[in-house]
Amino acid sequence: AKMKKLNEDFQEASKSEALEFFQSCLSSENFQALSALSEIGHYLDAWKSPLSKPLLTRQRELIDILAVASETAQEETKAQGELNEVMNQLAELDFSADTFWTELELLATRESQKSKDAMDPKFGRAAACWASLLVSGHPFQVLHSRPLQMAGGFLRSVLASIGAPSVNLSGIYVVSVIGAQSSAKSTLLNFLFGSGFAVSSGRCTRGLYASYFSSGPKGRPVLVLDSEGLLSLGSEGSTFDG
Repeated sequence: AKMKKLNEDFQEASKSEALEFFQSCLSSENFQALSALSEIGHYLDAWKSPLSKPLLTRQRELIDILAVASETAQEETKAQGELNEVMNQLAELDFSADTFWTELELLATRESQKSKDAMDPKFGRAAACWASLLVSGHPFQVLHSRPLQMAGGFLRSVLASIGAPSVNLSGIYVVSVIGAQSSAKSTLLNFLFGSGFAVSSGRCTRGLYASYFSSGPKGRPVLVLDSEGLLSLGSEGSTFDG
């Protein structure tokens, strides 16, 4: 019954004003659309950075406090409560251009469920714009949200349009880096492959991102994966630690 109610809410939900603006940017000429997307990313980073940095610093301080065995039960409970609050605030700031793509993908899924007719041309223009980004190795989010969810059919169709195989995956080189949180894994992948994974002071990768390059060594495609670090402070459980 709960899942049925959630699905009904999803079918009736309207687009946010922010998503309307994002989708309108995608409706412009390709070069202008890509320029607008870049600006949106820069503005979001500029907005989030001063808000998230002190929270990330405090989060690490609280982790260190909880790691000290001599703390009393009362102090531990207080530190854990503050840590949970800090993590909730960070979760609210976990917003980027990828958030728009995720919401747009959900709307495309809803559109396909509601009608068997041709999809709204706006989604087609959005898919074409996304494809022009991904074909050059621009990162895309594979796992997102909490709990983690897999990207759906809209992204798969965009990847298919740039030649990414969907059935026989044996010919793809898959590369990733495993390591602790904040150990410059994203920076290393950017240096080696020019992937463009987001890196900034105090920022940690959440979920799983990827870059697809259609022509790698010996002409074979390369899939570069950038995941959360081991023992990630912002992750519930140990999804990436196993």
